[in-house]
Amino acid sequence: MTSNRNIHVLPANTLSNGVVSHRHGNPVLRFEIGEREEYLLGHTLRLCGRFSAFRNASTDGSGIVPTIDTNQYMSDKLGVYSVLESLSFSTMKTKQNLESIRNYNSFLGSYLPCKSSKSQSMTFMNNQALIMPNFESQRLSIVNNAKTKTGGNSFCLSLVSGLTSGQNPIPLSSQWGIGGLEISINLAPDSNVFYSGDDTSASFSNAYYELSDLYLVAETVLPSPDQLSQLMRSPSNTFEFNTITSFYQTINSTNAIVNLNLGQSNVLGVFGSFVPVSFLNNLTQNGLSSLYPRNLGTAPAVIRSAIFNRANERFPIHYNLDTMQKDNASIESAPIDIVKNFMDAMDNFINLEATSITPANNRVISSNAVGLDYKKVPLGGMTAGIGCVYDKISGNGVSFKNVPFSLQLETDLTTDNPNALYLFVHSRNTLVSKNGSIQIMT
Repeated sequence: MTSNRNIHVLPANTLSNGVVSHRHGNPVLRFEIGEREEYLLGHTLRLCGRFSAFRNASTDGSGIVPTIDTNQYMSDKLGVYSVLESLSFSTMKTKQNLESIRNYNSFLGSYLPCKSSKSQSMTFMNNQALIMPNFESQRLSIVNNAKTKTGGNSFCLSLVSGLTSGQNPIPLSSQWGIGGLEISINLAPDSNVFYSGDDTSASFSNAYYELSDLYLVAETVLPSPDQLSQLMRSPSNTFEFNTITSFYQTINSTNAIVNLNLGQSNVLGVFGSFVPVSFLNNLTQNGLSSLYPRNLGTAPAVIRSAIFNRANERFPIHYNLDTMQKDNASIESAPIDIVKNFMDAMDNFINLEATSITPANNRVISSNAVGLDYKKVPLGGMTAGIGCVYDKISGNGVSFKNVPFSLQLETDLTTDNPNALYLFVHSRNTLVSKNGSIQIMT
């Protein structure tokens, strides 16, 4: 018979006052879950604490006091996830990397809306991650909430990743597992968390956030005596797990080609989203938006066609993904084939139990829309992207170990406005533990 227990882990590197922030020069969080003869249930892993938002603050006798700014916002579909710039997992015993997701907040900007409904974001996701799928409600209830003066808004958010979302529990043993788990989180710059409600000014140029009272919680499983005895006797044990790997590219032409060496043997899917480079770390724009390519000003740079290649051949989609916008660039409806394959890459479309992606928040923003229109799209803001799935059936994936990946895009990107493309690769890896040593096969 197995038994479960809860664990509570404090950060290994916080300051004495328990406050961390990018502004104060301590932007890295590190947690250690030591080796033990137990399994960690990855889906139960939570980061808990308090979040406080500040603007141009004044000082009184008690210290910094936050003030209200009606123009200061943060991502309504990400909440506290906005401040998590990267997430990585490594073994404590050998320091081998298991999974490292750069641009973690951008990854979740696509993943969370795809996998959760509007009602979920208004209920338990609001309680857990301070998400509110309305930009004005987000400002009033989180950014400008008076609770910031009395310790902040509490949160307890799931650390979503390939490793933690897999079906297999994580073996923590030094003999038949990974020898403990180390979790590192890099915090995002303040300028990429907050943004202005208009496109011209930011009255909160010194805006910043703080996290406090941080800790991790999770659930572990103790194997039964018979299971433990068998694990200890086995000459080797394997652990299969999923990973998310991130890549950053820019496009700045009508016909763009993105070439990548993925270096993975079991690729399940690739997906990503766009945002103008000028939006990044810019308080007047939302740098965590998930958009279709954009020209300068308000004009969209609609995707006319997309081609996914493996070893210079169309694969797995053996034809061009031509959109309606190829014949008529003024059409605002979402490019259906692009949307379907984008969602497939994150989770097989037919298996989705809930989603927030709708024609309302996935449309092509028209060239005659006002400049701040993309910030006021309902249901959490724009959630657009591109992607494809490589294995819907076996779950083994497709090898890109020694063959190149490429993406060809035909767009209406006619002005000198480089667009960032955040690409995320979903793949499967295998860890082999043998006589206390660890080998990871990608």
